[in-house]
Amino acid sequence: MNKEILNKVKVSFAQGEREFQNAKQNLNVYYDGKIRTIARRAVGFYVDGYVIFTNKKHYGNSFMNHLRGLENDKTIPTEINNSASALTMKMKNEELTGKEAIKHAEILISFCKEELNKFIIKENRNEI
Repeated sequence: MNKEILNKVKVSFAQGEREFQNAKQNLNVYYDGKIRTIARRAVGFYVDGYVIFTNKKHYGNSFMNHLRGLENDKTIPTEINNSASALTMKMKNEELTGKEAIKHAEILISFCKEELNKFIIKENRNEI
């Protein structure tokens, strides 16, 4: 397995996890808009890692473009498309609460982690 790729992904995932924990810990401190922003940023780091190991460069270079890439990717589950869509929408503050943003972030983060595990298993099989 390409250790350089795996190390880059681990760094992205670790940054995403720090952001995600920040969002969860401050849910009742920050206003919803700030929680949405932090949740998007957390997912952005995870999707950045996902783009590295899947080589889905067409997702773009920014976190928002990565989210839009997930939103429009018809090769992944609809639940993932929908959660990405919810986090990319421009909205009034009352339309997506911070708690809902965290829920969508959890779905997307779990997806990225599951896909990484599948990638690692596949790469390990290919090395045998």
